[in-house]
Amino acid sequence: MKRLLLHAISLIVFLVCNAQTRMSYIPEAQQFFIETDTVGIEEMRALWTTSLSSAKKDYSHAEKSPSFQEILAKHDFMGSKVITKKHSLYSCKELKGMEEKLIGYWGVEIIKDKEKLYLKRIISRKDTTEAINIYKKLAKKYGESPEGIPADWVSGQIITMYRESACKYLNTHVSRYQDISKIEKGFVTGICSRISSGLYEREAQRERFTIDGFWADERSIALETFLFSHDVNKAFLKDKSCKPFLSVMLVYIEKNGQASIELLDCNDSLNQIQKNNIKLLQKSVSELPAWNFEMLYDIHGRIFPGRYMLARFFPIYGWRFTDYLNVEIHKTAEGNLSYDGISIY
Repeated sequence: MKRLLLHAISLIVFLVCNAQTRMSYIPEAQQFFIETDTVGIEEMRALWTTSLSSAKKDYSHAEKSPSFQEILAKHDFMGSKVITKKHSLYSCKELKGMEEKLIGYWGVEIIKDKEKLYLKRIISRKDTTEAINIYKKLAKKYGESPEGIPADWVSGQIITMYRESACKYLNTHVSRYQDISKIEKGFVTGICSRISSGLYEREAQRERFTIDGFWADERSIALETFLFSHDVNKAFLKDKSCKPFLSVMLVYIEKNGQASIELLDCNDSLNQIQKNNIKLLQKSVSELPAWNFEMLYDIHGRIFPGRYMLARFFPIYGWRFTDYLNVEIHKTAEGNLSYDGISIY
């Protein structure tokens, strides 16, 4: 009991000390919208629907949602990274138009103090003989060394994601990290690492007194959603006549960093009082400072500007949110929402 009390006091002090910071934080992430595609809100709504459909299939022991390995089977690799955007990798005559048929394994080696891009091997999704023949043609044209075929034809950018940093999120995978390698005639001339970080994430790391470990570990995400719940309830006028209810909501981050929230699913039909509470919630979220939540990146190299939240309303406490990164939600055979394994503060 004493330990819980001390933890509660530390969180209160933590929130008060950082209240002013939250009002003025504007991240570098804004500039990313200039050069990176973004997942639209319609697609994010559809992702919940398709994921829910997969969850129903999982429950009935039918077809399961795609695994990370199945998703990776559609992407090229560069060392320990997944190539999320191919750009000019397939620009040479022998590979042109083969992006959907072949998977390339690329590597970077140091040659005379310069980083050189090599094509190490090619795998075909259908015809192994075709992949072998194409590799032989490239080796004859560009030469071959123990490192592989020097990719002299490649100029442009390669966007990659570390496989180890990818976290399952509904039917896709996301990460806070993304690398962009600039290539000129097969040589790496620059690398830009993007680490997306919103204010809630930074505050959660300070509360933990560490930045080590996996970015989507259970405690960090739980702290972020605790901060979100705290800020929402601080401005929210609780209606004690409203009955408790469970729902799933989408928090969408606009290009200016401002968040909005909308209902995706609910465990029961809502009465008018509950609907009014959701409208009040939407107003509270719209008044929060920008860039509380950071942008993530999906497996296709795009900005993933949103969070899927399990949202519960209690007349006394107000709203309690749990990020879907920390919870497995599914429809039971009766069609009701259920949840397990949730960490709540």
